[in-house]
Amino acid sequence: MSTVVITGIAGTMGRLLARRLHLDHEVIGLDRRDLTNRPK
Repeated sequence: MSTVVITGIAGTMGRLLARRLHLDHEVIGLDRRDLTNRPK
C-alpha cells in the first residue's frame, strides 16, 4: 500500500480524488480550510 498526499482535499476535486484512492492507498490530506464531514 502506498501513501498519497492530496493538497486541497477540502475542495471538490480533492474529495473526489480521496474517495477513489482511499481503498487502495493511505491518503493524507492537506488544506488551509477545515474539512467538513470528514471521515472518522
